[in-house]
Amino acid sequence: MDRFVSLHRHSSFSLWDGLDLTVRAADFAAKLEQPALALTDHGNVFGAIEHYRWTSDRGLKPIVGCEMYVVDSLDKESPRRHLTVLVKNRRGYENLMRLVTLGYQQQYYKPRVTFDDLEEYASGLIVLSGCPSGHVSKAIEEGDLAKAEAYFIRLLDIFGADFYAEIQHHERAKALVPYLIEFANKHRVRCVATNDAHYVEQEDRPAHDLLLKIKSGDKGEENPTYGAGFHMVTREEMRGYLAAMHPRVGSRYLESMLDETVEIAEKVDFTFERPERMLPPLWGQEPMQRLRELVFYTGRQWERRSEYLARMEEELRVIEKLGYAEYFLLTADVTSWAKSQGILIGPRGSVCGSLLAYVLGITKVDPIAHQTMFERFLHDEKKSYPDIDLDIDSRRRDEVHQYVLTSYPEYAFPIVTFGRWGAGNVANDLSTGLDLTERDRRDLREAMDDVKRARVFVAKEEDLDSYPVFLRLERLHPGIRRIVTRLYSMVRYVGRHPGGLCFVPGNHYRWFGIAKSKDEFITTGNFQDVEYCGLLKIDFLGLAAVASVAGAVERIKARLGDDIDLSAIPLDDVEVLRRFARAETDGVFQFETRGARDILRQIEPDSFAEVAAATALNRPGVSENIGAYVSGKVETRR
Repeated sequence: MDRFVSLHRHSSFSLWDGLDLTVRAADFAAKLEQPALALTDHGNVFGAIEHYRWTSDRGLKPIVGCEMYVVDSLDKESPRRHLTVLVKNRRGYENLMRLVTLGYQQQYYKPRVTFDDLEEYASGLIVLSGCPSGHVSKAIEEGDLAKAEAYFIRLLDIFGADFYAEIQHHERAKALVPYLIEFANKHRVRCVATNDAHYVEQEDRPAHDLLLKIKSGDKGEENPTYGAGFHMVTREEMRGYLAAMHPRVGSRYLESMLDETVEIAEKVDFTFERPERMLPPLWGQEPMQRLRELVFYTGRQWERRSEYLARMEEELRVIEKLGYAEYFLLTADVTSWAKSQGILIGPRGSVCGSLLAYVLGITKVDPIAHQTMFERFLHDEKKSYPDIDLDIDSRRRDEVHQYVLTSYPEYAFPIVTFGRWGAGNVANDLSTGLDLTERDRRDLREAMDDVKRARVFVAKEEDLDSYPVFLRLERLHPGIRRIVTRLYSMVRYVGRHPGGLCFVPGNHYRWFGIAKSKDEFITTGNFQDVEYCGLLKIDFLGLAAVASVAGAVERIKARLGDDIDLSAIPLDDVEVLRRFARAETDGVFQFETRGARDILRQIEPDSFAEVAAATALNRPGVSENIGAYVSGKVETRR
């Protein structure tokens, strides 16, 4: 085992400063047999849950952290300084989420917190004195040793035994380290070695240098660079770097600084806990009773009453067993409100197999009349939450979002989304950074489009071997394949997911903080993160197709005065079915594509049920049954 832990490390969530993917960092630390791995991105924790997930999967202890921006006061002139903050336990995780949230609330260009904020939320946190851009080091650099020591003592007073002097080996640290060690010895604070990693492997430095060049817009011959040693190092490498940079530090003292990285990791005791319930008790302690009232006291009469009642009782049994009553109540509430406002809304997919959803008005599909299966939507053994994605008139989606956020203000939150480097970004930015020709840019884009179509997330150099453009570019820019693989899929920007909201059953700091993007507050975890934590997410999707239908209904009303009830439109119109059979489906949602039209031509649907079958067959792994379906239809006709 390599007894060293990277306690100060940046990923691509340190936008345009850190390089590469969390999975690569976790793989590399596991390959080195290091016991743990930390993540300390600039001012944010966007990568925290992803880091926790990948690191845990590799058998490493995940250490969640942040390189926070700390100011003396919230005056605009107060300079931002860096501070390395690590989570020690569950209380510390929640406090870090609070600090990050506070940082965005107090943002001035960057999220920032004060020493008073740190003091209020210090419990459960481990803090290192910071890189050369920290308060202590900057004061040393400016020649004010009294001020530097005062900052050192302030941090010690706040964090006590969980405060460490951070010793680095980079050029800027050379003149600082003797003073940091002097303060540490004087005040009995332990020193710990970090190397401020900004990329994974030493060979990734050219990719990081190019990233910095693209960020700066510099078209000169020389790339901006941090210099050597900003990769994830081994204990041996770190020992060599420190000994060379700080030859007056004794070997025993140096070894203790390396040992301290492992001892800090051993102090960390934090795991994510899945929520006991998915939603807070918004409908009291008996949500199933409320659900039954809505179902059985609406005066609804069915022709085949016993069949419907049996189906309803079975669905309610499953829902009660899995604890999903509040989910249906929530979805019914949102759907009902939207319809009361004249907003066209409705789900698609397997939820149309639920009689309960039909009775609550969530769908308009009678599953017994259309013979759809509840088990495809929900069953006793289902591990994940049922998926009711609501399609909404795209012109009015924001109204629905606002209703949810104002109706459930402590429990509903907009979800962050991470824009990543794809084919176009890689080609365009490399074209700028390396001054590529238009032909090279176009060929590079086409090659990366192929990689994207193959659903590759972690690109490897061998994935690019077959493309002539890389053979050509390698002669001009050696190592470009590695650079491309490092940039591809990295986080490029942060924004709000267009349709996603998540719900928490209580204190959201247990799982995520709140960040800010373009004046909107969003979760610090994305859809995958929310799902990993066991939280409920609902996609309120604004669909142009739904807007087109709603707009047509409005225009008919305006011109002719006729109110169109979409649910009353007959499903057995012969001419409409003939058009489907001829694949005349321009602008028909889910039937515009070539593949969908080919299926329609083969099936030649003559009923609404066969139209539904056509869309069901247009799925990976299912489309191979088209021939059998057509043969069965021919046999039935005979």
